[in-house]
Amino acid sequence: MVNFRYHIVSITAVFLALGIGVALGGTFLDRATVDLLEGNIDRAEARIRESERRNTELTDDLNATQQREDGLLENGVDMLFGMMLEDLPVLVITQPDSDADLIANVNRSLELADADLRGTLEITPDLLDDDAIDADLANAVSVSVDDPAEVREAALSVFSQELIDASITDDRASEGRDKATTSTTGNGRGGPSGGGPDDTSDRHPPLLTALLEGEYLDFTPAEGVDEDTPLLEDAVYRYVLIGSDEPTEADNSLLLDLLPTREVNAIAAVVVTATTEDRDEEPNDDPVPTVVAELRADSDRGPLYTTVDNVDRFTGLTAMIVSLRDAETGDRGHYGQAAGAGAVLPGDR
Repeated sequence: MVNFRYHIVSITAVFLALGIGVALGGTFLDRATVDLLEGNIDRAEARIRESERRNTELTDDLNATQQREDGLLENGVDMLFGMMLEDLPVLVITQPDSDADLIANVNRSLELADADLRGTLEITPDLLDDDAIDADLANAVSVSVDDPAEVREAALSVFSQELIDASITDDRASEGRDKATTSTTGNGRGGPSGGGPDDTSDRHPPLLTALLEGEYLDFTPAEGVDEDTPLLEDAVYRYVLIGSDEPTEADNSLLLDLLPTREVNAIAAVVVTATTEDRDEEPNDDPVPTVVAELRADSDRGPLYTTVDNVDRFTGLTAMIVSLRDAETGDRGHYGQAAGAGAVLPGDR
């Protein structure tokens, strides 16, 4: 008969052996796990340090590039563009909500190129608002005020003709130009009748007068230009049309409708926008293309007008200035880095 004490000793020995085995096995497993985790952490930390080093290098490169770009914008324009547009009358026309800093930089570049910069005409949102189309504008184009869309279409057509007339040259005048519907109100170059001493009708063409007086256009004269200086008088104008970074379809239509679709009527215009590839867009956003993108895709207008898609950069400003200088030679192109650009600068093609 087995002694009870033997059972106690045997059971104790079994549990002691199990405890020793578990202790030894657990200690070995914990050490292996710790070694594995420490190795993973070390490798992750090494990758993080390498990423931080690379990010620092890229940031330094970006800052250096931006400093060079700022230096070119600050000094290169003055050194390289001087006299390039000497005494050429230039008028800037902008979409609603175009970037004010971009407009200022374009104007500064034109002035440094010695252009005869008259100022900036900004299309206001009122021209897109049916409720803002009033009887004065309707009368200026002889269209019923009850049809705001037709009033707007007629106004853009007549204003486009006034731009054409102010960009005509002797050579092209001899070829003959089409004439859009002209205003039946106003007197000579005047707008709506009245003609007091402060009236704009003695200074500007009729439709431009109506658009300014109705606040469908907002004019900001260039530095040193008097507010009473005539616009679109008998001078060979060149135009810079500035598009917004985030336009509406209606915004684009307004600007494009100012550009004639026939070679014989084409005005000396360069259409520009800022660089847009860095726009912060939601994944499901479907942004409206810029006016430059739409113009490049327009089979009628695209071949007739020069576009620049990066006028916020030195190369874009250079392309704009050179294109304005050569506007009457008929050498047109699409410049920049966005889709549809044929070259970075004129002469690179």
